[in-house]
Amino acid sequence: MVALIRSLLPGGPSLLKPDTIKLMMTNQLPEGVWIRFPGFGELQGKGHGLAAR
Repeated sequence: MVALIRSLLPGGPSLLKPDTIKLMMTNQLPEGVWIRFPGFGELQGKGHGLAAR
C-alpha cells in the first residue's frame, strides 16, 4: 500500500516498467479500424489503448 501511495505522489517512482506503459498507450485496434460511437460515427485517427489516452 505504501508503494502505491508513493507512486501517486508527484515525482514518485513508477510501479510499471517503461515498456509496459508504452504497450498500454499503443493503439490496440487493427490497422484501419477506428473508434465508433452512436450519434458521432467513426472518429478517424482515434484508437483504443489499454490505458487512458
